[in-house]
Amino acid sequence: MVLIDDIEKEEEVVEEKVPVDPLLLLLQWRFEYTSEHKSFEDKDKIQSRILEEIEQHDMAPYYQFLYDSFMWPIDEAKMTTMKENNKKKFSEFEDRLKDAEENYGETEVRDVIIEQTNYCARIGAKDECLKFNKQALATGKVGLGPKLDLAFQRIRLGFAFNDPALIQEGIDAANDLLRVEGDWERRNRLKVYEGVYLMSKRQFNKAANLLLDALSAFSAPELIEYKNFILYTTLVAIVTLDRPALKKKVLQSSEVLQVFPQLPHLKRFVHSLYDCKYSEFFPALSDICEEMLQHVYTASHVNYFYREMRLIAIKQFLQSYRSVTLQSMAEAFSLPIELLDHQLSIFIASGRLSCKVDKVSGSVETAQTDSRSFQYQQLLKEGDILLNRVQRLARAAEK
Repeated sequence: MVLIDDIEKEEEVVEEKVPVDPLLLLLQWRFEYTSEHKSFEDKDKIQSRILEEIEQHDMAPYYQFLYDSFMWPIDEAKMTTMKENNKKKFSEFEDRLKDAEENYGETEVRDVIIEQTNYCARIGAKDECLKFNKQALATGKVGLGPKLDLAFQRIRLGFAFNDPALIQEGIDAANDLLRVEGDWERRNRLKVYEGVYLMSKRQFNKAANLLLDALSAFSAPELIEYKNFILYTTLVAIVTLDRPALKKKVLQSSEVLQVFPQLPHLKRFVHSLYDCKYSEFFPALSDICEEMLQHVYTASHVNYFYREMRLIAIKQFLQSYRSVTLQSMAEAFSLPIELLDHQLSIFIASGRLSCKVDKVSGSVETAQTDSRSFQYQQLLKEGDILLNRVQRLARAAEK
């Protein structure tokens, strides 16, 4: 019996949880500190949390960065202590590097440089981190894995310090490396990195493709928590996918269903739309927008998301009718008629909704077109434009 227990213990797989990069946690806290949706009391707590993290890990360069960003007063005594600790650590690295150069090979030298790179990242020394990152790449023959890890580090630095050019450089470098050689785990990790970046730039279609591809094999816990990964993936999916694709890739995904209990607002929102529970849709949409306002990567897209989701829900509702009264539509969405009429008018005037409101009869008449007829009409239109251009060129050639 003891033998069986010992075997079972040996076969147990203990998964070590990889924490989110501390600089990215600080990015989220900085965002919360500047958010207009946080109270002064909350902001004081956030500031204390940030300063505690800085002091605990001797983050003198990041302390200076915060002073430059927010004009927070600097405690000179603490700053001096942190700088002295940083100096001692760098001196240790110099001694170890000298020893590695004199007594060992290029691999050991590069290992010390990479440790130094990671230390610079930990204390928020962006420029020094990038310098050692570059030095590590130039030391000896670097394998694909370490090259990709260094590229991922540059991407995270770009996120942490709001440097889009650095993020794009890291993504391009990683993509170039993966075109030459294959690394399945890091390829999936890159999809998450690039997907989150594209989402932050509001390129939701591209972001959805990448994040959904990485759904079954998430491997970037150092970038975002898994729960937030599911949240972001579902948000970009629901605003870009049609109903069949949404059901197949999101609602039938075991990964999403497993996390839904932790994200009740998201579950309610998705099902209110897909299950046509229109009376629940707008309250659920408001709740999920409140959730988006709490995240540094999604907060700036709340107004866009709110507008697009209203349009998607209204289109879905009208798809079942050729004509429907404003009264019944307003009752379905639990909205005042005046508000619904105003929203419909905005979408119709912008050409995004193919219907018209008859104020006399109080009805909405739809001009339904399926995707095939729309594509046919679009093809005819583009064909006419092309023929006109050819005719103009022919006349110009004759002259």
